[in-house]
Amino acid sequence: MLLIKQMLNRSRSTESWLKQLQHNQSKRVLESLEELKERQFVQNGGLEGMDLSSANLHRATFAKARMKGIVLKSAILTETYFFEAELEGATLDLANLEGANFRAVRLSDSTLKQTECTATNFARAILINCDFSGAQLVGANFWNADLRGANLLGANLNGANLSGVLCDERVCLPDGTFWNPDCNWLIYTN
Repeated sequence: MLLIKQMLNRSRSTESWLKQLQHNQSKRVLESLEELKERQFVQNGGLEGMDLSSANLHRATFAKARMKGIVLKSAILTETYFFEAELEGATLDLANLEGANFRAVRLSDSTLKQTECTATNFARAILINCDFSGAQLVGANFWNADLRGANLLGANLNGANLSGVLCDERVCLPDGTFWNPDCNWLIYTN
């Protein structure tokens, strides 16, 4: 029976699997995602520019995926794995990224306004010109991340790890001031 189901799934079009990705039931979405990964669709840029707003992608895996310009507004991305994914120009506003792993991800020019990023891993991520305004970054890990030009206005950085972050004078800090070489991150993380 399982073999028959697998054969039927293989005969479905890529378009039908993409349409199912926009469904809000986690099991169906993850099933679609797995089929698309088997077809190399995710790694070959097939999700670039797609609108997956409000999708439930809890614990999905997007390692090394090419997803430039993807829209994940209000999506559930808790504990999702994005290692080394290409997400430049993505929209993640109001998404729940709690416990997600964005290690070494390219997320430049993306918006993460008012996102829930508690305990999210951004270690070694390229976050140039990212807008984190109003985001909950409690306990987030930014170790060795590139935050040049980032907007952190109103963000909650309590308990965040900002060791080794790369910043420039364009970084807007949570209190509306701008980063300078004498900036004391402890003001924002304690």
